Amino acid sequence: MKNRRIGLIGNDDDPEVELLKQRIEDLGAQAVVLDFTQFPRFTLASLSDIRIRYDDIDLASLDAFYLRQLSYFSPFPQKQLTEEEWADYFEKFNTYITNEREVMSFSESVVQILNELKPVVNPYETAFYHKLKVFQYWKLAGCGLEVPEFIAANDVFAMREFVKRFPAVAKPLTGGFVTRFPEAALEAAREDLRKRPVLVQREITGRMLRSFVLAGRLIGTCETISAPGEADSRRDVVAMKPYDLEPRQRDVPVRACQALGMIFAGVDLLVDEASGKVYVLECNPAPFFRNFEAQTGLPVSQALARYLVEEARK
Repeated sequence: MKNRRIGLIGNDDDPEVELLKQRIEDLGAQAVVLDFTQFPRFTLASLSDIRIRYDDIDLASLDAFYLRQLSYFSPFPQKQLTEEEWADYFEKFNTYITNEREVMSFSESVVQILNELKPVVNPYETAFYHKLKVFQYWKLAGCGLEVPEFIAANDVFAMREFVKRFPAVAKPLTGGFVTRFPEAALEAAREDLRKRPVLVQREITGRMLRSFVLAGRLIGTCETISAPGEADSRRDVVAMKPYDLEPRQRDVPVRACQALGMIFAGVDLLVDEASGKVYVLECNPAPFFRNFEAQTGLPVSQALARYLVEEARK
């Protein structure tokens, strides 16, 4: 075990990466952080038919990898810009967009090749489920798992029919905060629907849970308690506490991971307070776990580190 070397693909200042690195080193193995935000400006890398090198490391010599984040510059700003800010950003956009296509191609090729050679948690293709929420829900429902009724559309008539049937919430298709979506919100969104589709789900009242699953086993579950009236469980969190799923419920997060090909995931669940039915809201292929672990004592990072060091073999 002392000779094991584990590659952690992510930002070297990411708290999740820092914690996992410490857990791996606690087991006597070596953790090597591969921060692709440093490539190509500050790090040298090469890829050929016989070798993959990154910052003087032969990546094929590492034993397993954890894919936290494969970072690169996004040409789209993450906030609305003033005219003055956009003037600066416009130059950056034109300068970088062509270069970043090439950086993305190289970086993603490296990870795909590593996935052919070594165990990678999670396989690169599973990362896309985070941005393809509608496809994720469709896959989960097709495997017999309960997901809240949903519609993703720019068709105002179909969406009106949906929101008349159910109390509804809206969320961006690529990720973001959940907001309530009454019929009045639909009318206000008419113009936006000409520019982009909207994802709407039936709002269900119940317990918001996060289960951590690893290699077909449930590590544990915790309940997230938000302030009264908050539609998004990530906002105004007032408490997190361990939660025991009933025996008949414990296979739900495991089946969800299996349906999407994820080895490790944070699975968001909702237990309907009226029926007790367990709904799958989302499987996160590179979940935050440090805060959950600190507040609930769930041994997420320990389990993941041990898996990478001891069990991740082909």
